[in-house]
Amino acid sequence: MAKPHPSMALLLDLDERLVDNDLRLEIDRCYSYLGTPVVRTHPAGEGAPENAIRMMVRVGAREYLDSTAEGADALWNDSIEHWLLNQVHAVENQMKIFNRRQREEGRDELFFTWLEVELQGGRLTVRLRLDSSCGIDPADSVWVTRVRAALNEGALGQNVVAVQLPSDASFEQQYVAGMAALAARKVAEGEAARAAE
Repeated sequence: MAKPHPSMALLLDLDERLVDNDLRLEIDRCYSYLGTPVVRTHPAGEGAPENAIRMMVRVGAREYLDSTAEGADALWNDSIEHWLLNQVHAVENQMKIFNRRQREEGRDELFFTWLEVELQGGRLTVRLRLDSSCGIDPADSVWVTRVRAALNEGALGQNVVAVQLPSDASFEQQYVAGMAALAARKVAEGEAARAAE
C-alpha cells in the first residue's frame, strides 16, 4: 500500500483595508507553489491590522487526529509530523520572501500575526503567534504534535476546536518582560559608551 502524502491548502485571512486586486494577484504568484492560496478578508478592527495565514492539512479521507482510529498515530508519526516541520519552514520563508519583494517593488509589506494549522477538516486548529517579521522557528511545529497528544489524552477538555499559543495573557507577560530587557540593554549600552569616552 502506498504511503499517504499530506498536502496543504493556504487560507490568508487579511484585514479588508489591505486587500486590493494587485495584492491578490501577487499572493497568487508568490504562494501558489506551497498550496492553493485563498484570500479571505475580515472587517477592520481598531489599531493595526491583524492577519492570519492558515495551513489546512489534508490527507484525503484518512483519519490522523483521533488516536483511537486505526493507523492514525502511525500516519501522524511517520508522515505528517515531519512534513509539518518542513511546511512551517516553507511558509515562514515565503512570508519573508514576499515582503522582501514588496519592499523592492515599493509596495507595502504584508505582516501576519498568526500561523494557524487546521487539522482534520477544521476539527482542531492550532494558532501559533508569529514574531514581528512573520518569523517562527520551524521546530515550533512540535507544538502541534503536543496539542494533538493533549487532545487525545483528554487534557484539553471536551469540544475543544482551537488552541492558541501563547495565550493572550502569556504573550502580554512576555512582551512586558521583553520591553523591560530592551530598556535595560539600552541603558547598559549607554553606560558602556560613556565609560569608553
